[in-house]
Amino acid sequence: MRIHPVVLAQATATTSLLFGDRFFWGVGTGEALNEHAIGRRWPPPEVRLEMLEEAIDVIRLLWSGETVDHRGVHFEVDNARVFDPPATPIPIIVSGFGETAARVAGRIGDGYWGNAPDRKLLDAFADAGGHGPRYAQLRVCWAEDTERAQQTMHEMWPNAGIGGQLSQDLPTWTHFEQATAPLTVEQVVAKTPCGPDIAEEVADTVRSYRDAGYDHLYFHQVGPDQDGFLRFWERELAAALQPVTTGSG
Repeated sequence: MRIHPVVLAQATATTSLLFGDRFFWGVGTGEALNEHAIGRRWPPPEVRLEMLEEAIDVIRLLWSGETVDHRGVHFEVDNARVFDPPATPIPIIVSGFGETAARVAGRIGDGYWGNAPDRKLLDAFADAGGHGPRYAQLRVCWAEDTERAQQTMHEMWPNAGIGGQLSQDLPTWTHFEQATAPLTVEQVVAKTPCGPDIAEEVADTVRSYRDAGYDHLYFHQVGPDQDGFLRFWERELAAALQPVTTGSG
């Protein structure tokens, strides 16, 4: 809602010309926290999925380099053209955190982005014709001691304890503060490996994502000690992940 598809088509085309085949574009239905600021009503999930699909159709038309006019349900385009279109097709990776969204991703995307090792979501994506890479984010908090890691999670990423649709629909940071205030440390860290000796726990989590069908994982180290996490990766985690990522463990 904040940025019209015409503007996004121009921006992504330019980025692809700079980055070549290293560039892919991730899209989704958004969060009220980021979108409410322009003063428009926050639509329900099914409307946001309609908007996403129409926007992608418009953007792909503009990537062709042709002049585009469009009168749709959610967007209008008047005599628009991207004069420097992508030299190679840009893969669009569509996120989907429920089965309906996963099916939309399978129908309109060039890959899938999920947030849980749930085989049902990937099956829904595939059943709708989905193809291409399958990405997910894996959250960790490495620190020199477990208590410090857990406190870092509780202070910096308490929204990990918010379930369901709430994180998509809360419109302000004040609402997030109110929603996370009652959460205990244990509730926040329940699904996040925390501490110095987490290599095997992380490997088990990676295995669950691999077994569900994901082939790309992004590691999100919570907190400021990114250098410490990278040293941990080099010292322990890379070796622990080797049998998992090669399919022998």
